[in-house]
Amino acid sequence: MNYEERIKDLISKNNKLGRANIKLNQTLKERNETIHNQTHEINKLKNKVGELEDKLMRMYTS
Repeated sequence: MNYEERIKDLISKNNKLGRANIKLNQTLKERNETIHNQTHEINKLKNKVGELEDKLMRMYTS
């Protein structure tokens, strides 16, 4: 393989790696967004559980 072919081959490999990197970054963003949304839902549920516990305590203590 001569010098020019080697350069073309390396450019091609670099482009493939770049595309793979873009896909991985997109996947990572989607997963981070999912984790963020799930964390938000968990916190909402924790708050709701706390409210229900408070209501039950008020019912039993009154």
